[in-house]
Amino acid sequence: GTTFSFNYFDTRFTDRIGRPLTENARAILTDPAARPFVTFVNPSANPADQALIESYSGLPGFSTLYPINTYGAVVDGRWVNTGAVRVRGLDASALYSRPVGAGVISLDASASWILDYETRLTPTAPVRQAAGLIGYPAEFRARSGATWTWEDLDLALHWTHVAAYRDNLGARIGALNSLDARFGWSLGRDGAGGRGLRLSLAVENLLDEDPPFYDAPTGYGFDAGQASLLGRAVSLQLIKRW
Repeated sequence: GTTFSFNYFDTRFTDRIGRPLTENARAILTDPAARPFVTFVNPSANPADQALIESYSGLPGFSTLYPINTYGAVVDGRWVNTGAVRVRGLDASALYSRPVGAGVISLDASASWILDYETRLTPTAPVRQAAGLIGYPAEFRARSGATWTWEDLDLALHWTHVAAYRDNLGARIGALNSLDARFGWSLGRDGAGGRGLRLSLAVENLLDEDPPFYDAPTGYGFDAGQASLLGRAVSLQLIKRW
């Protein structure tokens, strides 16, 4: 009544399509890795630089808020095939089932560890370790719980955990923990009239936990990629299968 699986993965991408400057927008003008995409100019002293800025001034979307001779850099933010990514990690899962009284109880658990998440903006740029960084996969996540089944009824309770991670400034973002519950009833499974009909009641974030605080530049105060502001969410479904 026990099953177990284990998986090691090593995935590599080269010539990855991306916009290198948007991945580290705060350091565009100072990061050596971004240097191939930045051209520093001095239009007030160099006629060639002034001609370059003037050639852009006629393009749609160019702002006329600043005089031509005040620009200091031209940044190339286009999509390019230049990046590289390597991800290594482990996945594991287990399932154990046994009869309990008239029903069956199943215990299950799954976990994922990211050992390395290496990114490189350009072939000559230094490798950046991004595991556990905002916008990238958390270093560890797990889900475990139990499901009890009796005839046409089933009841499940599962706990989800996402390890703490950090933002781009190094500040810690707390771990995320949530508890989910589900009740299901397969109506008339043995009767012709109710075949394929199922009623399901689910509650996500059963304890109504708040998402971990994240001092986001947008001002929202949480990471929408990992958490939700909805809190406890209840859903009721009636499903018919043919």
